[in-house]
Amino acid sequence: MKGRELSKEDFEKTNKDVIPILIGYDYRDVFHIGDRFQALAGLGENAFFVTYEVVGILEQGAKWLSANDYLIDHANELDRFFVAPYFPEERDGRPMDVAVRLNNLFLQLADKRDFSSVKKTIEQKGKELGIYPTLKTISNEMKEYENNTKQSARFTFMVGLFFIVVTLIGVISVTISSIQARKYDIGVMMVTGASKRDIGRIVVGELFLLVMTSAIIGVVLSYWTEWQDTFFEYNIRLQAFTWLLYVKIMVVSCFIVLLSSFIPLWNVNKLALRNLVEGRE
Repeated sequence: MKGRELSKEDFEKTNKDVIPILIGYDYRDVFHIGDRFQALAGLGENAFFVTYEVVGILEQGAKWLSANDYLIDHANELDRFFVAPYFPEERDGRPMDVAVRLNNLFLQLADKRDFSSVKKTIEQKGKELGIYPTLKTISNEMKEYENNTKQSARFTFMVGLFFIVVTLIGVISVTISSIQARKYDIGVMMVTGASKRDIGRIVVGELFLLVMTSAIIGVVLSYWTEWQDTFFEYNIRLQAFTWLLYVKIMVVSCFIVLLSSFIPLWNVNKLALRNLVEGRE
């Protein structure tokens, strides 16, 4: 970066001091190192101006972890951001407000052996302010996330398996009922030269059309639901909608068609031509 980074002293300024600030790369031609500007802080009668001085320009493409949810959100690109310490009035006068707005605060330690002492210091300071922050390494956070993901995956798999079984029962029942309701039509087809194999192909084709139509509708509705979800700026679930997912859905659909066709085909093979057309003119 051009200029200097923020130092420890920059976070200990008083209300009368000038607050140092880093500017994003996109503002390199608007602000220069040493420039000062004021920003209104506070509300109503308590409003006042805070003076900032540009001390550095961030490198192009600089990024930092998202304070919203760094596990699922992209890192924030800082090209259009200003980076500055909280001004003293806000930092010292409203610690709870600062804590809520921070949400996630990221620290970069020079030595991992300092983790325990830094954690103890933060927890002690939090108690003094009436808040209870926790300090975790990103690696531990990722491990917890992966473990929770595995548990969620197992639960989702069992729920999915249950719905597949229910789907099979429903599809088989509907197909058998359809065959029974069309016995006369099937008999006419056989009289005119159609074999039981031909009838079986028609049944399998109908099953395939039914299952694939349901799968397509389900995928479209799922994508639309995720696309409409604007709670987070970026929805990582949309990345799941790839060709690999579509291939998996196709495989599962074919599997459902295969399993659900055995009993209906067996039912077709049991049909006798005499029973199919008797009693009808």
